[in-house]
Amino acid sequence: MNDMEYFFSFLKPINPKAEELAQIVEDKYYSKETDFALLNARKMIEAIVNEWLEVSGLQNTYNLNDNIRLLQSEEIIDRELASDLHYVRRNGNSAAHELFTKEAHEILPKIWSSLYNIVESYVLSYENPPSIPRYAPPTHPAEKSNDRGHDDILKILEAQLEEKLKALSSVSPKEQPTEEIIVEKKESNKLFDFLPQIEKDNESYLYNLMSRLNESSKEAVESAELPLSSLKQYLHVERPIENRLIQMLQQPAQKRLTLLIGSVGDGKSHILSHLQSAEPELMNRYKNKIWNDATESLSPRKTAMETLLEKLIPFSDQHLHEGSEEFVLAINLGVLHKFLYDFASSLDNQYTFNSLISYIEQSGIFENEISQAMQHDHFSMVSFSDYPMYELTKGGVESNFLMSILSKMFDPNEENPFYLAYQEDVKRGIDSIIHRNFLLMGNQQMRRNFVNIIASSLLKEKAVLSMRQFFNLIYEIMIPGNWTNISKQKIVLETLLIHGLHQKIFTAQNDSPISIMLRNEDPVASRSEEIDQIILQINLESDVSGFISRFDELTRQTYELDLLDRELVTEYTQSLLRLLYLSNPREMNITQTTVESFSKYLFAYYTGQKYELKTLYEKFENALMLWFGFKKDQKKYLFDTNAKISKRYRIAKPVSFTLDPISMAIKNEEQVVQFRNSLFIQFAVGERKQRIKLEIDYKMFSLISKIDQGYQPSKIDFDDAIRFSEFANAIRTHNTNNEEVLIYVVQTGETFVLKQEADPFSNEEKIVFNKL
Repeated sequence: MNDMEYFFSFLKPINPKAEELAQIVEDKYYSKETDFALLNARKMIEAIVNEWLEVSGLQNTYNLNDNIRLLQSEEIIDRELASDLHYVRRNGNSAAHELFTKEAHEILPKIWSSLYNIVESYVLSYENPPSIPRYAPPTHPAEKSNDRGHDDILKILEAQLEEKLKALSSVSPKEQPTEEIIVEKKESNKLFDFLPQIEKDNESYLYNLMSRLNESSKEAVESAELPLSSLKQYLHVERPIENRLIQMLQQPAQKRLTLLIGSVGDGKSHILSHLQSAEPELMNRYKNKIWNDATESLSPRKTAMETLLEKLIPFSDQHLHEGSEEFVLAINLGVLHKFLYDFASSLDNQYTFNSLISYIEQSGIFENEISQAMQHDHFSMVSFSDYPMYELTKGGVESNFLMSILSKMFDPNEENPFYLAYQEDVKRGIDSIIHRNFLLMGNQQMRRNFVNIIASSLLKEKAVLSMRQFFNLIYEIMIPGNWTNISKQKIVLETLLIHGLHQKIFTAQNDSPISIMLRNEDPVASRSEEIDQIILQINLESDVSGFISRFDELTRQTYELDLLDRELVTEYTQSLLRLLYLSNPREMNITQTTVESFSKYLFAYYTGQKYELKTLYEKFENALMLWFGFKKDQKKYLFDTNAKISKRYRIAKPVSFTLDPISMAIKNEEQVVQFRNSLFIQFAVGERKQRIKLEIDYKMFSLISKIDQGYQPSKIDFDDAIRFSEFANAIRTHNTNNEEVLIYVVQTGETFVLKQEADPFSNEEKIVFNKL
């Protein structure tokens, strides 16, 4: 077999050792020696990682796990690529220790997909990378021996058609066949624009299409320079940040650096890739003028910072007013900060970026506030941090964006490839847990409840959900991990209760950030009077019809809940409670008062409704005095939170401050799409009215709300709310009254005041000691 017959042969000029190992993986892919393929896949990525470290100037630890972490910490690879590397590494280790049996072949497709992702990123790190073929699984050996080139096949078909036409033309009119020539017309189906036609009767279209949402599939890989795949293009939903970016790119041509700022996986590549198809004329203007640090690796002959410098030299202070370059830089916030404040400052003034630094600082992008749309002749920017995947409304958080994506996937219409795939499977008599889950997600209210849980979780955790993570989440809740076995079983109620999407949402055991957040929302861990009543109903009533009636009709039909008996309800109580929470959460009345209150304060803050923030300020003032201070009549004292806490007494000083509410500009909006997941309160402190701000996120708000209601904070609470402690000390620092001290006796709860007063009968001052 010559080199060109191997899929990864293009690796040879760059890394011959990795290319040689790739040949072994491909040779053993369809053989009985699958464990040997896995073992060599691990060796292959090790050869790649070692080379990556060398050209990046990093010290090889000679431990593959540590080397992968090193590449990620240095931001040479992102989290998703590190995940691919670890997946190959772990399975290669298992093969080396003979932990695989006949199931090893089942994970090889994902191994092959991960290798493609790794190799693609690695090869693109070269300044002049070789051509990379489109993703394809290894060709079966039997097919290779009989394989003909595409052009050869066309020539054969053309020759056969030509002979047929000659034969027909040689027949006289009388001799021509009387029977009609029947041309088989293939039925048109839009599904086949997304998936090839399946020949096997027991293979599922819906499963195949859903599998393309898996973050390890080739569908997950996007390039800012290439259009989206047909499936991703169909699933695309317009976001406000996209419109803002288009406005910036449409500005009159002149020398300008446009910054698209975000974090790993938030959608920078997705939007730029979508615009290649949606705005071809506009993107043609920026051809070869886009640099995406999240998906394009850097030159192995230079560090990441050196390559970024090369791209940005035209926008240094030394060259800012020369030329007319237009350049789009999609960059992670951390990388931008490292470049401007660490790397650029070490260049010995060969190139400086003071103008860019000044523009960035004025925007406030590093201050966790909405970045200001600063006008500049040569710079413009938009940040994903300002546009979360959810919106603020008067009633709480919602996500029209995520709801729109789910509508595209689960609405029953003829434009929806997932619905067409479901229909095709139904025609072929295929019914599985995936198909029941699909029907369940067709319930609009079920979807809304699911999305609201995600939106609330993102707000609580100040988290970012990438598009890749969201699609992978849908893949994981729709398809059970042991799909191979389940697909061959008859669907029974127990299967639905064990493997239904409601179970996967709240009990997934992987360590992805979104899965951890959703586990924290598990209704089984909550308590309410309604839940207690439901459990009593389950345990005391022999007739379960009353419990079943709590579910909406579509859920009852899809999961065949009318077949439930008391034994099943008792055995699967937790599963049914989770299903009820998604189906009809009002039946359980799980309180979300704290996050609802916080989201309403956020809405008021970002729409300029200062009066609606009054109770928030009062809550924080009260918690400040309860936790760090002492209040007597109208006088306020604050303890030094940095001082070592004595078991005998504590010392405080008098302070004065007034509430000085701030908010964003007044907006008469029903929903807010541009915001951060925190807000600021402000106090005017001391005689000089020094203004001190405090950033409040959900976790701090939740703790302060409990303290306001009488909760006694613990040492752990103190560590978690260090910003609130610093806020209290800042108030003490900006109060200049040092003539009075309050002493609080811990054991007795007594308080005394030491005050320095002038003696009217002498020129000396005296110390007055009084009990409060």
